[in-house]
Amino acid sequence: MVLKRDNWRCVYCGARATQVHHKRYARKNIGKEPIKWLVSICKSCHDNLHA
Repeated sequence: MVLKRDNWRCVYCGARATQVHHKRYARKNIGKEPIKWLVSICKSCHDNLHA
């Protein structure tokens, strides 16, 4: 759903997105975050964010 919303493009670099990144996590019910808290991201950018 997130990838489709973002047209399969990384919101950081514009490359093809294959992953979803959480901008925020819910304190309870992790995995049930609102879609607005999620963004499409490529593996390279995701790896850089978590490095």
